[in-house]
Amino acid sequence: MQFSEVLGIPTVAFRYFNVYGPRQSLSNPYTGVVAIFLSRLKNGKPPVIFEDGRQVRDFVYVEDVADFNVKALEKGQGVFNLGTERPTSLLEIVSILKGITGARVDPDVTGDFRPGDNRHDYANTTKLRREYGEYAFTDLKKGMEKLAEWSSGEEARDIFEREEAERKKFIQI
Repeated sequence: MQFSEVLGIPTVAFRYFNVYGPRQSLSNPYTGVVAIFLSRLKNGKPPVIFEDGRQVRDFVYVEDVADFNVKALEKGQGVFNLGTERPTSLLEIVSILKGITGARVDPDVTGDFRPGDNRHDYANTTKLRREYGEYAFTDLKKGMEKLAEWSSGEEARDIFEREEAERKKFIQI
């Protein structure tokens, strides 16, 4: 943003919240919690939820993110939170995915705190709405249905345990 100001170049920077949707990797444990949970369910394994599962996040559908990026090419200046402003618990995400996929695996709620995790993390979009106007974000369940439909023909290699063990090597708990 400093270069933008110094050089007089209009610039928009979005802070993306948890983006999910078709074409996100189902085999990369760093792609986001929705894809990780879906991959675990597709492999008949329980999604692992740290703490009590009631921590909330803001999930924004990838097509909505794309819409805002196109709008930013034509208008805007500044830094904006790009999320729905709708907090959803991780337990709710698993419940939605189970309902859509028909999976019968319950989540493994560990009760463990993960260093660095926020308890609640969702967008305040006041500035975004002021600059770009009101926006009808994709309904969470409908977005999850689109993701699940796309994923039906995709391989979901579940390497969560391996990567979690690797992460723990470097985190002092």
